[in-house]
Amino acid sequence: MIANSNRIQTKPSALLSVSAELYGFPQPSNANKQIINWNAWTWVDSKTCYVSDTSNFLYKSVNSGFTFQKLALPNGEGVPVQDILFDAVNPMMVMTISPPTQPKTYMLISQDGGQSFLLHVINVALTSLKVNPRVTGNLIAMNNNKNLYVSTDFGVTWNQILTSLKIKEAYWDPASTDSDESLVGIFAIGTKADGTSSLIYTSDFGKTTTSIIDGAKDIDSTDNYLYVAATFGAGTSLYVRSNQDPVSNNVMGFLQCQFPFGKVVETNEFAVLDDTTGAIWLGISPKSTATSPPYSSIYVSNSYGNIFTLQAQYVNHNHDMDNRFDSYDFTPFYGLPGVYIINNVTNPYQAGANKSPILRSLISYNNGGNWAQLAAPLPNPNKQNSLNIFGQTTYTKRGYGAFYSHDHAPGLAFASGIVNNGISPSAPLNKISTFLTRDGGQSWNAVFDNPSIYEFVNYGSILVYADTGINTNNISYSIDGGLTFIDYTFDTATGVMYDIQDIQNDPNTTSLVAIILCTANGNGYAFSIDFSTIGLPVCDPTKDYEYFVTNDILGAQINYTRIKQGSTCTLTGVLPEPQYIYSVCTFDDFECDLGFVDISYNDSQLICAIDPNFTPPNDWQADPPSDCPLDTTYAISRGYRMIAGDVCINGISSELMPTIKNCPTSSVFKKNKWLAPFIIILVLVFAGIGIFFFLHKNPEVKEKILKKLGLSKDQKYSSLGIRPNSLADDEFGIEDDDAQILNDNDLNNDEF
Repeated sequence: MIANSNRIQTKPSALLSVSAELYGFPQPSNANKQIINWNAWTWVDSKTCYVSDTSNFLYKSVNSGFTFQKLALPNGEGVPVQDILFDAVNPMMVMTISPPTQPKTYMLISQDGGQSFLLHVINVALTSLKVNPRVTGNLIAMNNNKNLYVSTDFGVTWNQILTSLKIKEAYWDPASTDSDESLVGIFAIGTKADGTSSLIYTSDFGKTTTSIIDGAKDIDSTDNYLYVAATFGAGTSLYVRSNQDPVSNNVMGFLQCQFPFGKVVETNEFAVLDDTTGAIWLGISPKSTATSPPYSSIYVSNSYGNIFTLQAQYVNHNHDMDNRFDSYDFTPFYGLPGVYIINNVTNPYQAGANKSPILRSLISYNNGGNWAQLAAPLPNPNKQNSLNIFGQTTYTKRGYGAFYSHDHAPGLAFASGIVNNGISPSAPLNKISTFLTRDGGQSWNAVFDNPSIYEFVNYGSILVYADTGINTNNISYSIDGGLTFIDYTFDTATGVMYDIQDIQNDPNTTSLVAIILCTANGNGYAFSIDFSTIGLPVCDPTKDYEYFVTNDILGAQINYTRIKQGSTCTLTGVLPEPQYIYSVCTFDDFECDLGFVDISYNDSQLICAIDPNFTPPNDWQADPPSDCPLDTTYAISRGYRMIAGDVCINGISSELMPTIKNCPTSSVFKKNKWLAPFIIILVLVFAGIGIFFFLHKNPEVKEKILKKLGLSKDQKYSSLGIRPNSLADDEFGIEDDDAQILNDNDLNNDEF
């Protein structure tokens, strides 16, 4: 239970505990309480946000959510609101959209930042509205009959385009170019009257179109990639295109993805989990059914996004056949590129409908190349135990805070979990605690003895959490980087206990306002706490800052500036940009390429050999490939590839990177393609004849060669199979006397 206001909580011995009198800081002034049954919540910037409620009213805040003003709507009546949009170029242009369940679309449109709205009624039910990211006023939308509409005046008028097609989904061209064509380019999945579908591109609102990928049936987009799923034989193939640096080819930069199991994957079997570092993380699972196992496999791509390798198995996954809460226990450590946390199912063959999965939390600091357990907080008498934390799957089911980090609070993260050898999603409440790390997950401290929900305020200068195990009217906050936490009662007048569902700060966590979103007695409430009323001084860079230096992450040490633990101050500006110290390339900067698998026995080395279970696609490792345009190059893999997003320099990169070769350009071979193989065969024939006569005249040399090849009558050993050059025995100090015969039982399948 959280104690009364004005008293410091008693914390585990790892934390400093002092009296309120000694602490000497006043608490925030009374929280601002508003009854808002929130529905949609949209931030424009760190100061401005809009909220719609379930009664179809709209609210606006211009002070980071401390106070909200109910906006005057036409005729004073509430209009159904499903979403709130603002123009990407001019945020003073705001609109609300009614749910597509209505026979018409009701739009409230403001040109003055919400000071006044005009009601516009469209005679079709529009859905999937998307704002053009680079041209003001441009919108696209669809209706329930799969027709595509475009507006160039921010929703006032609409025109149907691509009228001969049924459109499943459409996106503005997200490529970061400034050409006139791409500014209004639209990608759409279109189906003709004969039932055939394809990916369509238009740069003139449908007057002309280009068909790019036949069989396309689904499309999605992020800041970094555009994703298209297309029918491929009996299954589905995935295509990707980089939005930052698309390759130049005849399909507008799209590349067909390759997986160790081939090119076919069902659309409803994969989910894009992250692509912020340039590598694409995909969760791939069996089709969702009532008996689906509670885990999936995770694959990661190369820097082009098209070649995937297996990175983690048995990752906890909440299958939801309604697609409302389908989630993975996988999350980036925001602010630390290349650092990820997963929950691994340790009992995959027992877990299912009748038995809860047992989860173990793992962290990777090299884009999934290696995984390690989270260190348990000290003291830890049982060295076999580790910290195991809840992920998104438990948050959607039980409301306990999942692992939480933020770009603007580098190295800091909250988590709810248990110190043990595993954790169950149904763990009893009295076993769960809240933990805090300040060093990127390398060490943790317990800060509360219940699960909680949490938030970083003002770049992490203030840490806030609230109990989610019970109804309460208290939150706890720290102003010294987590050394001490102070209780605060946000509702002292009514004595009502609230179910706290979320704590919000502006998206960039710059403001000093924390918004407590909670419910009680069937109503929704927003309690806004302004921590500027505490009166903390502005941080002094000469004494209140510290450097947080990471270990090598993706080929560099990152030197962050942040507020020092123990300093009690707030920021009014921005922190200095992080500094990068580039590292010399080692094996830690590489992973096994498609068709190769790591056969090393520990995490200290990487040995990539040909995967015996790999089914190679056509032209895999062909030298040269059949499709080798003149005056271009092709790559022959050595079994390794640099991790996507890695920035290391020199070192062993020249030994592991693919061999780059030029496609044939000789004019003789261009005109006579049969000539090259004929000459090669002729040379081999004459060489064979010469070798035959040499061995016939030198029988002792012949016998030595036969022994080397294992063909001598006296030889009992067979030769080794093909391995990458880096696997040569002498490079790893393996002598003949050290060789052993390995049985199948000697090879353990390490599954985390």
